[in-house]
Amino acid sequence: MKSRKPSAPADLWVRGAPTLREAVAPSLKMWRALLSAAGQDPLARRYRAWVLLARVRLWALFWAFVVPLWIPLDLMLIGGTSGRHLALGRALLALFLATAVWLFRCVPTQRNVRWAYALLFGMPLLFFVVLAPYFQTAVMRPSLSARAYLDTYHMFPLLISASIGLLPVTLFESAALVSACLLASVAGLAASGLLFDSSELGWLWILLVASGIGTLAGVSQTALMLQNFRDAATDPLTGLPNRRAGVNLLALQWEQARRNHGPFSVAMIDLDGFKRVNDTHGHEAGDRVLVGFAVRLRETLRAGDSLLRWGGEEFLAVLPGAESHDAVRRLEKMLHECPVLEPDGVPLTFSAGVAERGTDASSNPEALVALADRRMYEAKAAGRASVVAGPT
Repeated sequence: MKSRKPSAPADLWVRGAPTLREAVAPSLKMWRALLSAAGQDPLARRYRAWVLLARVRLWALFWAFVVPLWIPLDLMLIGGTSGRHLALGRALLALFLATAVWLFRCVPTQRNVRWAYALLFGMPLLFFVVLAPYFQTAVMRPSLSARAYLDTYHMFPLLISASIGLLPVTLFESAALVSACLLASVAGLAASGLLFDSSELGWLWILLVASGIGTLAGVSQTALMLQNFRDAATDPLTGLPNRRAGVNLLALQWEQARRNHGPFSVAMIDLDGFKRVNDTHGHEAGDRVLVGFAVRLRETLRAGDSLLRWGGEEFLAVLPGAESHDAVRRLEKMLHECPVLEPDGVPLTFSAGVAERGTDASSNPEALVALADRRMYEAKAAGRASVVAGPT
């Protein structure tokens, strides 16, 4: 089979300096990831959710222990009906937070993250708003110690907003949490009749400043976490997800396909004769060939597909929603178009094995990948430059 030689722009074994768009793209992608969880890739989003839920549990456990410690002070310094109601509110809040520690042992999804935000921030703020009318009753007491103690209640939204800095939040999430703290603080001051007290209005300004500091700390955590995750999950040569990240991505997309009862294919792809390239032209030239092949292979796949560097010159294409014949058709088209050239202009081919969850009745993603790997070796044994799949 005679293959058409690609034009100069398509010859990707040599990669020049990045364009302005290529240089700016990573920064834009990071900003989208910091703005909203929707801008993060699925694996990073899942990892951040896992970290968030773990810290929410730790924070809830801390508050469940600390909140009841103020009950004796409520009864001694405020006393009466107000003191008893405040003590009861604290006891109920501590009980709820202790329960939340157990509840948040759940799957790390964005939905569960939203529930964690609502419960961890919502319940303490609700406690503050509901019990705020008792502040006005207690503040009429002549005891200076009681008045000073009540000032600590007005700091409650401040403490909640400052805790944003303990969590790897996005900017949108932080804006929602800060807004909730501000609304709760205003509602609490209004309910206690202190909204227009100039000394109390100063707390709102302090609340805004603390919220800003917490937001900077939380978003900085997110940026560092995403960068570290990307470094650990990315193959430094091709920029593709590495095998370690690929195993997690494969399991995640397999589970989605299983729940949706949809097709799910994988393709194991291996460059033919790549050892000859390294032996003849050197490893640096071989690296450039791998990069060019990865670029052209990624261009062949759909937007929702994933390409992983599995090891050496092997790549794994994860194709959710694709039947095996669709994967074969796309790979054969790429094979016939000769995706990449050796440094001396000789076209390189590849061999691939395709497996599909339903057609091949695979019980788990590991078995599916193993089947695709066996078929890839069958393609090599049959003469290379071919794609082998199961019955369609």
